[in-house]
Amino acid sequence: MARGTSVGRDLAMYNDERDGKAASSPSRKPSMARGKVALSLPTELSFLAVGRIQDAVTLAYFGTGGPRDPAALSTFGRLLVAAKSKLKDGQRTRLENEDESVFLVVDPNGVVMAAVTTKSGDYPDETAYQLLMDFLGNVKKLSNLESVAKHSLIPPLEPMMRELFNMYKGPYCKASGVDSTMGYGQRLEVEYEGRWYPALLQQANQDGTFRVLYYDDNSYEDVDREYIRVLSKPPPGEDR
Repeated sequence: MARGTSVGRDLAMYNDERDGKAASSPSRKPSMARGKVALSLPTELSFLAVGRIQDAVTLAYFGTGGPRDPAALSTFGRLLVAAKSKLKDGQRTRLENEDESVFLVVDPNGVVMAAVTTKSGDYPDETAYQLLMDFLGNVKKLSNLESVAKHSLIPPLEPMMRELFNMYKGPYCKASGVDSTMGYGQRLEVEYEGRWYPALLQQANQDGTFRVLYYDDNSYEDVDREYIRVLSKPPPGEDR
């Protein structure tokens, strides 16, 4: 999280929501292949943590600052203290500081809070909140959250936190709004000029198209449903 910045100040210093400010859309540039567009997506997550609100105890954390990151842990601890009086059960909030953002989600029962810090101020809100909801879904499967000791959930949660970091950064950033008939990561093939190209589903767009990630060059394209066929098995030679 923030190092030498003001992100860790009391939540009262920040707006609970970014009033009227929408997350920036990924920029587009032409691609040489298949008339696709390559999307430039955020690449950096720096810190992920979960803590108990009642006594402001950090239960697990993972970050790019090494196994022990005093500044990030101190900031998260202050946010936990502030959350007890400033945040409601189930509330989600974005805090901003210069070129980074901190996203917070309190679980519906108000027992724990999860946070993720991004080094990009343009990181999409819904993507960050989906990451935190995925994270909290796994945390809530563990027992005795009301009494477990400080940092005691690092061993059971670290592999999953590492996986979330990989899933939600760079070109593999998970997208929200997936169509109910095809889930995120669904293996597909996309037809172009009589050839079928293997891809992964990223999201369903509001205009009825589907955003796909191509295997061969890691580029994205928004494709009409008529050009997509769903695969039940990975394409030959692929194991994603």
